[in-house]
Amino acid sequence: MNSLAVVMGGHVRVGLEDAIYEDGETKRPATNAGLIDRVVRLACAAGRRIATPEETRQLIGLAPAASLRLRRAA
Repeated sequence: MNSLAVVMGGHVRVGLEDAIYEDGETKRPATNAGLIDRVVRLACAAGRRIATPEETRQLIGLAPAASLRLRRAA
C-alpha cells in the first residue's frame, strides 16, 4: 500500500501496528527502523523527498515541537 501511495504522490505512514513482518516471504519480524528504511528507499527511487519532522507536524496539524517544550517548562 505504501508503495502505491509513494508512486501516486501521496503521503505514507509506517508502524509496527500496520506490518508485523518485514516481508511476507521470510516472515522476518519487522522493526520500526526497517519499515522506515524501506519507505525512504521507495521514496528516493520514485524521486520523492522525505518530509522533515517539522513539516510532518504541520501536515497533520500538530503544534511545532518548540512550542511544546516551552509549555512543558512553564
